[in-house]
Amino acid sequence: PAIELWLHRHVMIAFTYMMIGAAALGWDTAPMEQFDALAVRKALNLPPDAEVVALLAIGRRQNSEPTFPDRLPVDQLVFAERFGNTGFEPAPVTSLSA
Repeated sequence: PAIELWLHRHVMIAFTYMMIGAAALGWDTAPMEQFDALAVRKALNLPPDAEVVALLAIGRRQNSEPTFPDRLPVDQLVFAERFGNTGFEPAPVTSLSA
């Protein structure tokens, strides 16, 4: 139903802000998927009508390994103004008037 879709989207929006806030305070986060919602509800003693949509672990990493060791460098991912312009310098503006 539409209300479930709305709920899941808004939970993910809230998680995004929680993750940004945690990172700003020096904490690491990990959203979790494919968990047993019924088992979580029982473990947390939630009422039967409570729906567990997502889980978010917040803590501190124990090692100093990079989070995403295979991530491409920024200059291969970010394009300014037009595809193919790498870096952060804006593309030259061309006049539209004749």
